[in-house]
Amino acid sequence: MLYFYENKAIITQALFNALKTTAEGVNIAEMNYQQLTNGDELVTIIYDNGYRNTINVSADSGVALMRDVLRGIVL
Repeated sequence: MLYFYENKAIITQALFNALKTTAEGVNIAEMNYQQLTNGDELVTIIYDNGYRNTINVSADSGVALMRDVLRGIVL
């Protein structure tokens, strides 16, 4: 069996770059992935106006992380 490591920080950055090219993502200033000491994994979306939206992506695969973040975007 082949094991593939998904780097969620890189996936988050790639998703951020893709979103910045869309009308829905034009107002996103930053998007950051972090893993807390308790094991929780979070993606924080920061908008140009300062609004923050934190999405729990714990135990997500790379695709699930993208899906959860896309659901969390404030339009």
